[in-house]
Amino acid sequence: MKDKGFTLIELLAVIVILAIIALIAVPIIIDIIEDSKKEALKRSAENYLKAVELAIAKENLNGEFNPNSCSITSGNVICGSKPLTVTVDGELPDSGTIKLQDGTIQRTSETFLTYNDKDTLTYDGNNKLIFGEAKAPQPQEKYGYMWNTGSYVIGPSINGDGSSLETTLPDDKTYYLKYKLDNSNIVTNTYACVKFNGTEERCLEGGSADTYGWVTDKTDSTGQVEKLYEIEQKGISGVSCYSSSNGSYCSDDSVDLNANSAGNVSGNDHIGRCVVDGVGISRCESF
Repeated sequence: MKDKGFTLIELLAVIVILAIIALIAVPIIIDIIEDSKKEALKRSAENYLKAVELAIAKENLNGEFNPNSCSITSGNVICGSKPLTVTVDGELPDSGTIKLQDGTIQRTSETFLTYNDKDTLTYDGNNKLIFGEAKAPQPQEKYGYMWNTGSYVIGPSINGDGSSLETTLPDDKTYYLKYKLDNSNIVTNTYACVKFNGTEERCLEGGSADTYGWVTDKTDSTGQVEKLYEIEQKGISGVSCYSSSNGSYCSDDSVDLNANSAGNVSGNDHIGRCVVDGVGISRCESF
């Protein structure tokens, strides 16, 4: 009686079948593992951002704490000059940037975290995490500036009649005109701006009389008065504000930011000023 066994053909058939199964199954298993890693990383990012918001909220209980952005190094968060202690279960990001507004994380494509050597996690405009490479930055708003004697009107291109406009602002300028530009460098909005304490930029947009927005109770004000009231509420060091039915201003004794009931706005340093009037004509001049 002969012993029964597999023939070479049968063994080869089994090996081929196993190879086919492996060829199909291995990528699926790898994808499942990768998806699990991605989901775990997403949860880590979400938990981390919540922990950052909680740390900022705790700081706000002790006084004003309103940085524009926070940087991250090995899990340590620095907002302005203030280091924050962030504790959270899960992985800490190795590096990244978190954009903030009034102490709240803005979950946009500008918010990104890099977890060690892993891919970047990016938020889209719908508060959803995108796993993969960081999205291309959104087009940034473009501005032109003027601080020298002269005048300008909304409409012409910065490369046309607006040749006097500069695309960058020197650090030593404490009052100036700021022009918002569209993609064709056409001026769309004009602002009178100052830098309180040499660093805190605040701007007002000129307009008609009804943009002044005065009411007896400043908490119910609109338009330019509301913007000045917001500056007052921020409690910027050395800055005081005054409001009335005819005119309002905020000042740090070096520069003033003004608005009046005709809708005109201006910034000045008591030697010269830059003005935007109610019909959009702007100018800088010496007193």
